[in-house]
Amino acid sequence: MILNNEEINLLFESELQNSLGQYGFEVNKGRIQRMTEAGLEAIYYDSVESIIDAKARLQYSACKRIDKVETVWQEFYTKVYTVGVSFDKQKIPTLAFNAARIKDYEYGISKRNWFQYIDRYIVDANEKGVLELSKQFVDIFKKYILPTFNLYNSESNLDRYINAKPETYWEVIHLTTGKGLLFKKIIASKMNKNPLYDQICEFVLNFIKERNDYQSQEDKEKHLLVLSEIMNC
Repeated sequence: MILNNEEINLLFESELQNSLGQYGFEVNKGRIQRMTEAGLEAIYYDSVESIIDAKARLQYSACKRIDKVETVWQEFYTKVYTVGVSFDKQKIPTLAFNAARIKDYEYGISKRNWFQYIDRYIVDANEKGVLELSKQFVDIFKKYILPTFNLYNSESNLDRYINAKPETYWEVIHLTTGKGLLFKKIIASKMNKNPLYDQICEFVLNFIKERNDYQSQEDKEKHLLVLSEIMNC
């Protein structure tokens, strides 16, 4: 029997809650989340949609916020990026990714197209299909999403990985929105008293100076000004 959207989502959410509740996650209306010592971890999927072909579709994004880092960054965000009226600086994520980015991203080959990796699932819009979808999602959650959440579990671990080398950037950009990563390298390394802090600052400064995809010279100057303010805050 073909299920309607409400039936699909009720079944999907029930199955996820049964499987993910043991890890402290709550499932409710398109959001799977838990609060940790570092900050909020969440997976957003809106809803599982069945349109006209009796197929159920799922697409999602996993996000993690490391509060200590973002509390600093959020005060500078609007100096660099234009935001809408509904913008909430307290919801800026540190990580934003999906399993496809982790599985398929190849540094040096696809680094410029990291944002194009979408993790999408399509199954029959019946009970069997939704149960299979739930199983698939729980499997990729355990294999890719949860380990990434657990790996980046503090500002010190964030620094450890995004500053593995002073020039680390494209190696980890696929785990983020791409916005603010350069500045977060500085913030995290300063918090963690990284011995390579000066080299990290030098890399970020040169990266901004040499980058040629800013919308204008004024835009580049805004980035340089914010960099200076973060280094001196």
